[in-house]
Amino acid sequence: MIKKIRITVICYLGFLLICFLLEMAPLYFSVPVAVAADKTLEHNIKILRDKNVDLHKRLEAAQNLGKMKSPRAIRALIKAAQKDSNNAVRSGAAETLGRTGQTAAVDFLIAGLKKEKLWIVRGGMVRGLTLSGDPRVFATLVRTLESDTNIFVRKEAARSLGKLGDRRAIEPLIMALRDEGVVIHAKHGEDNMTVTRDVVQAAVVALREFDVTVSKDSLAFDWIAWDIHRLKEHQDEDERAITAWRLGMSKSSKAVAPLITALLNDPHVDVRRNAAKSLSNLGDRRAVGPLIKAMESDKKYWGRISAARALGILGGKRAVRAIQKAIQDKKISPKALKDTLEKLGIQ
Repeated sequence: MIKKIRITVICYLGFLLICFLLEMAPLYFSVPVAVAADKTLEHNIKILRDKNVDLHKRLEAAQNLGKMKSPRAIRALIKAAQKDSNNAVRSGAAETLGRTGQTAAVDFLIAGLKKEKLWIVRGGMVRGLTLSGDPRVFATLVRTLESDTNIFVRKEAARSLGKLGDRRAIEPLIMALRDEGVVIHAKHGEDNMTVTRDVVQAAVVALREFDVTVSKDSLAFDWIAWDIHRLKEHQDEDERAITAWRLGMSKSSKAVAPLITALLNDPHVDVRRNAAKSLSNLGDRRAVGPLIKAMESDKKYWGRISAARALGILGGKRAVRAIQKAIQDKKISPKALKDTLEKLGIQ
């Protein structure tokens, strides 16, 4: 009898011990897990901030932080999206913030779209907002499609509105087609406008998500308008230089004003040189004043020579006097302008 009682007591105590261990296990095991998580968090923040680390590894660290969704990770991503010296990292961090779906992240992206100056970062913000699932995103994307100054950001907004699947997007997408210059043949007539290709393609694809089709026959494309956009907004100087040259072959008066802007303001000398050549090809007298200014003030020697040659082609007393003065002031060398000077009769 006593033996049975002992066995019962031992079993009971064993049961209590097992219950105690099961209850305490999370406490013992959670400490090392938490420590490991903190180490992973710190490691990824360190990689994200290190400018000497390979770009792909920094972007991977941003994605890892996005998966953690902790307040510290969100703060690190916001800081990277705001201040990192690498624009690709800023854009990637912005996109990752949206993926987290966290309110603080979405608040930052919505506010950032209004004041961020770099189009590549705004594009990342648009993609991030699309992935966030936040109900405020729709209105933000519509506003971006309607008012952003950059063609590529508007394209992202159009594409994103299609991905959201909200049928309220149909009207702003059709309006974007009109604004960007698509000719839409409808029962009520036609609207004839010019086109901006990238935004149009994105809007057309987005409308297909809602079974709204715009046929090829209903699109009209104005290449002059497209090239003017490229000259103003393309980030690659070689592309801008090619576009400046192509506008000179267009023989369109619409190209004069943007070419003058490029001649005086583009940071790359090859773009300015091609703009000068194109202005001489167009033969518009409005270019004389800006070409004189470029000949006198361009910081690059070949920029000044190109402007002088363009003035020689346009001709006129004003151009002749300006070239003579530039030679006297040693802004340009007569050796580089032999043909131009002979044409103008300048000794």
